[in-house]
This record gives sequence, C-alpha cells and structure tokens, in this order.
Amino acid sequence: MTIFITRFQWLLFALLILVFPAAQDNAGASQSLQKFRVGVYDNPPKVYTNHSGEAAGIFPEILKIIADREKWELEFVSYPWNECLERLESNDLDIIGICPLQFQE
Repeated sequence: MTIFITRFQWLLFALLILVFPAAQDNAGASQSLQKFRVGVYDNPPKVYTNHSGEAAGIFPEILKIIADREKWELEFVSYPWNECLERLESNDLDIIGICPLQFQE
C-alpha cells in the first residue's frame, strides 16, 4: 500500500509540473476556454484508450478534474508512444501523460 501511495504522489507531482505553467499563463486571460491537445498512448493503468475509443486511466482522469476546475477544453488523441513524443516536439500536442520515474524496491 505504501508503494502505491508513493507512486501515486509522484504521478500527481509529474502532472502538476506539466500543467502548472499553462495555468499561470492563463491566469489573466478572459473566461474563454483554453484548449489543449492531449496525447494518449497504450500504458495501462496510467493512460490508454478504452473499448469505446475514449481516453482512460489515471492520468486522463486527473487531467479531466483539473480541466474542469481551470475551465480547459481537452482533446484527447491516440498515438503510439514514439509518435506522441514527436508530435509534442512539433507542437502538434500540448500534453502527454508521462511519469519518467521508475520505482524499485
């Protein structure tokens, strides 16, 4: 149970690092929705596309909560991991759900 809590805390920390700068940039903006394209790849249970073709997993659920509170509009698009990285680099995506840390016991 302690390992799960530690992993979850690191996941939240990584998510906040990705999202916080965008929230600060939007602080003085009007009330219009800010749109973000979010890359989804197959890495369950963190992030994946479910049988209905919708983004699912821990990362999309947390991001949806943040988006509701910050008045963001999210567009989830599914690509393989390498293509997510390429599209993020070329500014075709705004966010991808990553947790670059590996935990060992």
